[in-house]
Amino acid sequence: MANEPLKPPAGGKPLGAPKLIPAHQPATGDAIPLAAGPAANPTLNMGARKPGAVPLRPLGAGNAAGLPAGLKEPRLVSLDAFRGFVMLMMASSGFALAQVANRLRAAGTSEDSTEFKIVRTLADQFSHAVWQGGVFWDLIQPAFMFMVGVALPYSYGKRLARGDSYISRLLHTLARCVLLVAIGVFLANPTGSKEQPYTVFTFANVLCQIGLGYFFVFLFVNRGLWLQVAAIAAVLGGTWYAFFQHPLPPEDFDYASVGVPRTVKVKENGVEKEVPNPEFEQVILPGLKGHWSKNVNFASDVDRDLLNRFPRTQAPPRRDGETDDAYASRVEENRKQYEFQFNSGGYATLNFVPSIATMLLGLIIGELLRRLDKSSGDKLIAMLLGGAVCLAVGVALHFTVCPIVKRIWTPSWALASGGLVIWMLALFYLVIDHFGWRRIAWPLAVVGMNSLLVYLMAQLLKGWTLKAIYTHLTIPYAKLAGWLAEATGKPISRELLGGASNPYQPLYETLAVLFVFWLVCVWLYRQRLFVRL
Repeated sequence: MANEPLKPPAGGKPLGAPKLIPAHQPATGDAIPLAAGPAANPTLNMGARKPGAVPLRPLGAGNAAGLPAGLKEPRLVSLDAFRGFVMLMMASSGFALAQVANRLRAAGTSEDSTEFKIVRTLADQFSHAVWQGGVFWDLIQPAFMFMVGVALPYSYGKRLARGDSYISRLLHTLARCVLLVAIGVFLANPTGSKEQPYTVFTFANVLCQIGLGYFFVFLFVNRGLWLQVAAIAAVLGGTWYAFFQHPLPPEDFDYASVGVPRTVKVKENGVEKEVPNPEFEQVILPGLKGHWSKNVNFASDVDRDLLNRFPRTQAPPRRDGETDDAYASRVEENRKQYEFQFNSGGYATLNFVPSIATMLLGLIIGELLRRLDKSSGDKLIAMLLGGAVCLAVGVALHFTVCPIVKRIWTPSWALASGGLVIWMLALFYLVIDHFGWRRIAWPLAVVGMNSLLVYLMAQLLKGWTLKAIYTHLTIPYAKLAGWLAEATGKPISRELLGGASNPYQPLYETLAVLFVFWLVCVWLYRQRLFVRL
């Protein structure tokens, strides 16, 4: 097949002119193997070796991937595309579909209508499960963490190939972990002010979780499959026992003190009354499963001790003439006011421990995908079987000794979600690398190659970006819509993104912001600029 560079779907000049890396030709720069057909990529050879193909066991000097000296290991395009897909999902914040459903209901759309049922079904899939079980939206974080593990053998091999010592790689990994935790704490803090110039330490977000566990995953690179599987078993087994041995709360425990009241207040016909909390029985579990109930488990108790060891507020200024006892009492009252009691979503710092298992699953798959002695078909079969085993074991644990709960990353969740994300990557690998349809990867790959930047933009620039869109495009769009209405004789709304009266406005706003982020990624790709730690 012809060796063609990756092109945008609409045709035209390829972005950044990425080049094919043939099996017989050394690569230069950061060229990406994007040509159609498996023969162009020695790591994706599906059949028997052909004359001129990269030898599976090179006799001479080679790099970490087993490639001959001078031949650069190509990127795994399906991983870039999968990473881009996950980052766009994460940045979408659920596409505001729950808001759309609420606005449709407020606009008088019947809940029995096909339109409302479709939106409601999609909204349910893009909202986290209350506690047990999971939906599509719950798979985004494990997919993100799984990809960290998949990418690790590639970055490890790159540094090994350029001659970095093990200590150098170890220190670089440690520095990356510290930076990830620092960025995660920065992003997790509420909006500060001059009156509250202090950091509130919390470690439950995805960057902190990766930073806390990444170093341990690094230690298992190239250590062999069985040792890696043993590490997964040890991590998940230890996590299970830590929760299991934690005592259950007493019968008369005040669950409202940890954010789970037995009753809630509602208004009916203008009259306020108390009714049973519909979520109580979903998050406070009976019997053995009670060890994994919301905010009364081992991890939440650890957080109540750990997080309160960090400063959570500044001491109030001392008043004129105030006695030592009075001031000490006020300081203690202020401390208790800001003391950590519970996470409203039930998330915990110790989630990073079972998350190590998720990243180790990614590490195993990443090392599999780099192997030259396996065809792409063999790799696909291994991923499908591995995913099935993880999913089956996870579901079996859910019905026996440990519920599937994403918010505290139970062992059953780590395995069940791990199996599903392995299958998700397998689908991307099948289409993009096995069948060689790499052109369709372009829109997602440009995002995946700048995943950290997309995450930061989603956390920091969503509101600013949307405001800029309205500032600069409202008037031009109104003029364009007016001209089109006159030219076609058809009514066209002159309000940008549907206007406030359109139930789908939140969805249109989300898509507009994502499109701007995507354009930034395209421009950076053309400039060969990638934000990495």
